Amino acid sequence: MIPIYLCDDDSALRRRLQTALERKILIEDYDMRIVCSAADAAFLLKAVRQEPGRRGIYFLDVELRDGDWDGFRLGKEIRRLDPHGTLIYVTGFGDLAYRTFQYHLEAFDYIVKDPEKLEESVARCLEEVKDRLLEERRDPAQVYTLQVGETLRHIPIADILFFETAPRAHHILLHTRGSREAGMRFSPGEAVGHPAREGLRGNSRGAGLEGGIAGGSAARKCAHPGEGKENGSRNVSGGVIDFLGNLNEIQSALGEGFLRVHRAYLVALDKIEEVDFRHGRLWVGGYECLLSRSGKSELMKRL
Repeated sequence: MIPIYLCDDDSALRRRLQTALERKILIEDYDMRIVCSAADAAFLLKAVRQEPGRRGIYFLDVELRDGDWDGFRLGKEIRRLDPHGTLIYVTGFGDLAYRTFQYHLEAFDYIVKDPEKLEESVARCLEEVKDRLLEERRDPAQVYTLQVGETLRHIPIADILFFETAPRAHHILLHTRGSREAGMRFSPGEAVGHPAREGLRGNSRGAGLEGGIAGGSAARKCAHPGEGKENGSRNVSGGVIDFLGNLNEIQSALGEGFLRVHRAYLVALDKIEEVDFRHGRLWVGGYECLLSRSGKSELMKRL
């Protein structure tokens, strides 16, 4: 459970803020709870000290009138007690970035004291905090980590379509959805990407399928059965990452959700859209992959 703390010397505004937070938490069933609603810094800091090690969310009044305390000084003390806490400032002014810089604070967001927009602003802010916390707490098992040059990339497993061997020795191509190559259009029968790969898949593999898939890398074809020239090109969302790797090792690391359908292809089972057992091919995310005899046998067991 994530604790939420409020500090505002305006009791009416504090009640509205608390009501808006409680309503959003209830509607979305967030694992959050307001543990302190204070009018002064001392009361709030006492509550924070009683929950050591708990990463909290703090809604602080910038214009807090409490002796030597204002919202920024309070935020600085909270940052000392809870270094990873989320600070959200409630203010009557729109631009206070220079003040957070002056106090060496990182504020997650600002909420302007506008009664008409307060509930909407609180709901949006809480959604964004929840999303960020979920991302930070992502289970390492839900990502596949690879190295590209000197950079480590963490790819969500849910975004992986398939892996294939690359033309260069010991290189693997990882095909994903929703990355920077989204929206590129490939015509049926058009080979894309690695010229050295063109012609590696013989024309005989295209027999019996409309749309023509002769020549080129099978994984870069977007022709589906029934999609011929009359249908034009097909949108394919996805991207390709080239890295050093080994399909056997990748398969061992990823487990049951992926299947080696061919010596050159390791595919995500839940991304398979269509299978042509007769001609030994299948489609994943709009791409065509080869399907070997042993791959067919394993695939039939798993489908």
